[in-house]
Order: sequence, then C-alpha cells, then structure tokens
Amino acid sequence: VHNRHQILVIAPDRPGDAAAVPLGMVCDHATVDAVALGPTRTFTICGDGRVVITDDAGARTPLITLAAIGPQHPARVAAVDDGERTVAVGGLDGTVTLIDVATGAIAARAELLDEGVGGLAFVAGLVAVTGEHGGVRVWSRALDVELLRLPERAVPARRPQRVGGEADP
Repeated sequence: VHNRHQILVIAPDRPGDAAAVPLGMVCDHATVDAVALGPTRTFTICGDGRVVITDDAGARTPLITLAAIGPQHPARVAAVDDGERTVAVGGLDGTVTLIDVATGAIAARAELLDEGVGGLAFVAGLVAVTGEHGGVRVWSRALDVELLRLPERAVPARRPQRVGGEADP
C-alpha cells in the first residue's frame, strides 16, 4: 500500500511481527504513482519517471527513468511477471510500457486504450489490460497483437414482457 509518498509492504509470509515492512520514501520527493510486487522485489514507479527496485533487504536500485512518465503523463498501475524479468507500467493516457528488468531497456511500448489503464497483469506469457471503465483486453507480449477483448460493461438483462405488452412486476 502507498499514500503517494511512502510505501508499506504487507508480507504475511514473514515470521513473527515483521509482517508489515515499511519501505519509506522510495521516490524521495517525487510522488509514488504505482507499485508492483514481485516474489522478491518491489518495483516503484515514481512521479518523475524513475522506476526503482527495492529488494527484500531494503536495498534500492534505480532501473530506468521513463521520459514518457512524469507530472504531465503519470503512471496509473504497474505489474511484474512471476520471474521478475519484465515490469509493465500503465498510464493515464492508455499507454502500456514493458521494461526489461535485466537491461533497464524498454521492451515494448504502445497506446492500447483510449482511456486510462486501470489494471495490468501478466497471464501465461501475455499481457492483460483493463481500462478505467472495465473490460479486459489481452495482448501479445510484444504489445503488437490484441488476442482477446471482453466488453467494458455487461448489458443489463431486459425485463420480460407479457403478451399484452405489460411488464411483469
């Protein structure tokens, strides 16, 4: 959890009373835009575009500074794959950026939505993206092929009509 400045990681698998691990002000004086939790590291997307990795021991390593992220184009959500090899960053402008953790290079970047990205997940080697208004789109790992699209909203069921044209109560 974060309050846009400080991060507190809840780690239920830690023994004793150390279940809540404060990471503090990872972004220094910038805001925290998004956080992705991996099995052994936390990936923080800062409001100034920095992506910072914090390991279980609390050591921080800057990964990359994304020029496309910042006060004018804030990040909204982030996710990391199970192997902690790729971090995905979703922005308010509908853009998703994939970052190679080993090199710090941008692996893929595409504007996938015409609304802000509301959620991200890696699923079976693919990237699932939700918008602010719901719906799910599943993309290839290169973000170049949309493989599946689920509707944004479920269509409400129509009330049954009686033969005489009056609705049932």
